[in-house]
Amino acid sequence: MNRKAAAKAIEKLDLQKFDLSLETNPASEDAEEVVRLILRSSRIIVRKSDPSLEAQRDAFLSGLPDIFRRRYGDDAHLLVDPLVSVVKQIEAGYRDIQSGVPMSAIASLPTIRQISAVIERANVEGEIIERQSLAAINAGSWHPGLPVTAENDDGTSYDADGARTALVRHLSAFNGTLRQDQEANPAHPSCA
Repeated sequence: MNRKAAAKAIEKLDLQKFDLSLETNPASEDAEEVVRLILRSSRIIVRKSDPSLEAQRDAFLSGLPDIFRRRYGDDAHLLVDPLVSVVKQIEAGYRDIQSGVPMSAIASLPTIRQISAVIERANVEGEIIERQSLAAINAGSWHPGLPVTAENDDGTSYDADGARTALVRHLSAFNGTLRQDQEANPAHPSCA
C-alpha cells in the first residue's frame, strides 16, 4: 500500500485514487491497518453538521466494501460495517454535545463573553489541579520520578499531569473551533 497516496485519497474522499493506492504493493497490505488509516482522517468524522461533506463521506464509505472484498478477500468487507458504526457513534456524540450547547446558560452571551468564560473556567480548573497536586506532594505521597497522584474534592485519585494535559488540549480544541467559526463567518462581530 502506498500510505501517502492512500491518506491523500481518503482526505479527498476519492474512492478511485484510494483503490489505486492499494494496488501499489499488495503483499504488504493489511485491511485492519487500512481501517485505522481511514479512521484517522479528518474528513471521515464530520464534527459539525455539513450535509454536503456527509454525503461525500457516505459515498466514500459505501464504496469500501467492494474494495475490501476485492483486495483482501470475501470476508474482509466485514471490517467496514464496524467502521461505519464507529463513525456514526462518534458523530452522534458530537451532535448530542452540539444540541446541548444552545440550551446552556453561556449560549445567550456574546461570543467574546463565552470565550472569557471558557478561559476563566480553565483557569479555575488549573488552580484546583495545582492545589490538589501540592496537597499530594506535601502529604509525602509523591516521590521524584513518579507522577503526581492528586485527589479531587470527592476523594477520587487522578493523575495531575494528565489533567493538566487534558485542560490544555480542551483549550486548544476550543481555540480551533473558534478559528473555524471565524473562517466560516468572517463578518460576525466576534471576528473583529
